[in-house]
Amino acid sequence: MCSADILVPDHSKTGGSSPSAHRKREERLQRLKDSGQRLAVAWSLAAACVAGHAAHFLHAHLPPWLGFLHSTQFHVALSVIALAGPGRKLLVDGIGSLKRNAPNMNTLVALGALSSFAVSSAAALLPQLKWQTFFEEPVMLLAFVLLGRAVEERAKLQATSDMTALLNLLPPKARLLVTGKDGKEKTVEVPTDALGQGDTVLVYPGDRIPVDGTVESGRTTVDESSLTGEPLPVLKQAGDDVTAGTMNYNGTLRVAARRGGGDTVLGDIVRMVEDAQTREAPVQRLADAVSGKFCYGVMATSAATFAFWRLAGPQLFPRLIPPGGPLLLALQMACNVLVVACPCALGLATPTAVLVGTSLGARKGLLIRGGDVLEKVWELDTVVFDKTGTLTAGRPVVTKVVGGGGESGWSEDEVLALAAGVEQASSHPLAKAVVQAASSRGHVIPRIQDGTFEQEPGSGASATIDGRRIAVGSLDWVERRASNGSASVKPQTPSDVETSTSQTPIIPRTPSNPRSFDKQTPSDSKILGSQTATDDETASTPEAASAGAKPPNPAGLGRLPDLAKQGQTVVYVSIDGRVAGAVAMEDEVRPDAAGTVEGLRKLGLRTAMISGDKQAAAEAVAAKVGIDPQQAYGEVRPAQKAALVQQWQKDGRKVAMVGDGVNDAAALATANVGIAMAGGVGAASEVSSIVLMGDRLPQVLDALELSRATFNKIRQNLWWAFAYNMVGIPLAAGVFFPSAGLMLTPSISGALMGVSSLGVMANSLLLQLEYKGSPKKSGARIEELREKKGEKSREGRKKEVVNREEAGDVEQGGLQPTQ
Repeated sequence: MCSADILVPDHSKTGGSSPSAHRKREERLQRLKDSGQRLAVAWSLAAACVAGHAAHFLHAHLPPWLGFLHSTQFHVALSVIALAGPGRKLLVDGIGSLKRNAPNMNTLVALGALSSFAVSSAAALLPQLKWQTFFEEPVMLLAFVLLGRAVEERAKLQATSDMTALLNLLPPKARLLVTGKDGKEKTVEVPTDALGQGDTVLVYPGDRIPVDGTVESGRTTVDESSLTGEPLPVLKQAGDDVTAGTMNYNGTLRVAARRGGGDTVLGDIVRMVEDAQTREAPVQRLADAVSGKFCYGVMATSAATFAFWRLAGPQLFPRLIPPGGPLLLALQMACNVLVVACPCALGLATPTAVLVGTSLGARKGLLIRGGDVLEKVWELDTVVFDKTGTLTAGRPVVTKVVGGGGESGWSEDEVLALAAGVEQASSHPLAKAVVQAASSRGHVIPRIQDGTFEQEPGSGASATIDGRRIAVGSLDWVERRASNGSASVKPQTPSDVETSTSQTPIIPRTPSNPRSFDKQTPSDSKILGSQTATDDETASTPEAASAGAKPPNPAGLGRLPDLAKQGQTVVYVSIDGRVAGAVAMEDEVRPDAAGTVEGLRKLGLRTAMISGDKQAAAEAVAAKVGIDPQQAYGEVRPAQKAALVQQWQKDGRKVAMVGDGVNDAAALATANVGIAMAGGVGAASEVSSIVLMGDRLPQVLDALELSRATFNKIRQNLWWAFAYNMVGIPLAAGVFFPSAGLMLTPSISGALMGVSSLGVMANSLLLQLEYKGSPKKSGARIEELREKKGEKSREGRKKEVVNREEAGDVEQGGLQPTQ
């Protein structure tokens, strides 16, 4: 609490806001705009050069006033404008790097452009040299290099384009409780960033919670799917912890802040995302590292060539000395080396392949963000999936309806129709699933009496239909209602019409008491049993199990399968306080999930799954899609997901993480390659290296194969560039001049340099013909992977994560001790 005199708390007591992603995005937009302007000017000059060459060959057919197009003065002007305009920043950086004894790619570009300009200027000013001019060379060189730089800037901008969506999960303002001078409490709207530990806020239905804190009073259900991966709303009441950015559904909460502003779990995720985006790309560093050494080598080779032909050439090969003397020959040979070794091919090797690969991917619904991703995909050996919304559709569906039959007399159709009648007034995902199932089966959904619909957040929903009180919810809640109404829970027959007191509607949900990394026991998974069931087979819900109570076994319902191990949820339908049936639901597995997992194994990749859902549900989904259940990790919170990925990496694995929500952002950022499903929250796609725009799992195979194929092209381009220089530089230095009479001129050297660039681009374009997409999917189950010798078990890996958390390496609060 704080006094009314201080309506806005001191910012210093919070951790402060996370670094402004909005500001960084504006800076990137400005850099992209500047890069685009330079690129437009450079390619306009390149087009003018091409027009000049065309005019040279077609001058006889052109009007006299166009004669200037093929004049030397025109090409000199184009070259000067290119060097002083769009290429100025690049040249300054390259020469500056050379002065600092740290040459990079810009240094090579600067040397190539300036040396070709210098040689052309000498040829123009000294006609007696009898050299041809090639002032177009600096123009074309800068145009190609700036194209690569523009592609790079756009990729960087795309990599951060969704950060705003993540930050928007945190509300801009909050209702702070303050104490006035009269001692009474009142609420004041303050910026969320101003909140800190010790403040108390009010959160109304439909609001997002602004702080990490503890509920002091109130009862509601909260959507935590964006942070935990749990697809169903979670019951929150006094004493429970809540997290900033989660959505409050249907109750008012009074929350004591534990962490506020940028110092929240959401802020931690933002920082993880930003840290991931600052990592340097190995492929991008490779070209600069090689170019730095290559630059010195080229300059040394050029100097050695000049010295040889100036001093030793006349004595060893006097007949080869031209009329201009040895100085002319030495200068020509030295310039040949500088021009032929221009790093244009090196500069284009990565961006052209990336441009073709990403364009091809875009047509196939894939977004691959840069060359660094391609190298990492090349090294992958493990693919880890999130469950909800990735391997599953993220939408619950009804899988089984059970009527009481026999003594109760209520059929499956009647049970489903009555349940839908109550749930049609609710917006909960399970309620929608019940209504959808009833509608799809052609049932007439009865109307509820006006004013009778009520709900108890986290427990169930009830309403009056045709004079009967219908309740839909957890078995524990149904039992409590019957007990409070002084009626025993027993099978209800259509003839037994009894009125009970109204209760509230809803949404079955278990108490929020996760036991992270603790597998459910078989007894926990028994949902509904018969009257003759043994104690071990007695039906129970997590709520009843935790309370040590045994729910009733209504006669005639029959026993449902072991639904917990199938990852299903059961809601019970009671009529006037007596159980009449049950409806089972599950989040449907994507039909293409099994084929995708099989395809990954055919590519030689291992698979695993981590989820915020129950362990039994995780194992059930893993078994359906062909993932070894021992590689299914349930009840894992966001920070733990990242910790598990780190543990795999410490074991020497190269990991790809496939996810769809904010709760996966930390793991996606930690993984060697993050792959986001397009149906997820924006943060997932922002931090991910690859985004599946079509939201189809087989695109994982397409993305991996296309990335591998594109990286192959980068490697081939680099080898071509090096091979070209290994042959071109000796040729330009005159190695074959004495024996074969082969000697280049600067213009021919420039042409060869252009050929090297064209070779790189042509090889990159061949990717469109060579890439054929992922192999055909198969519905056949794959043999479960055997654990390799020395590979850690799931339990061992979880234990390591727990130990790391206790040592402070994992965010506290993510793990709950097992009881």
